[in-house]
Amino acid sequence: MIARMIAVTAVTVTPNTSLPGTHTLLNLIGGLATVVTITALAGVLISAGVMAIGHNSSNGRLADRGRTGLVASVFAAVICGAAAALINFAVATGGKVH
Repeated sequence: MIARMIAVTAVTVTPNTSLPGTHTLLNLIGGLATVVTITALAGVLISAGVMAIGHNSSNGRLADRGRTGLVASVFAAVICGAAAALINFAVATGGKVH
């Protein structure tokens, strides 16, 4: 009987973009994404420079730090660029659970 009651009560929730302040919040998030992308670009450039200096000065530790920074900056840019698609995918997947 409990399974029947649970099956009968279906709840549907859809995002509401007409709430006050939603447009401002979206603008702030877009600005944050821009700042993160610019910072990731700066990280790529600085890390590439550090890696080159470390390699040319035969300093393996410095070259490794530059390589690590380069990979981290690229991953940060990828995640920032894919964030909206990942969230939309998760919301769509959660909406399909019955």
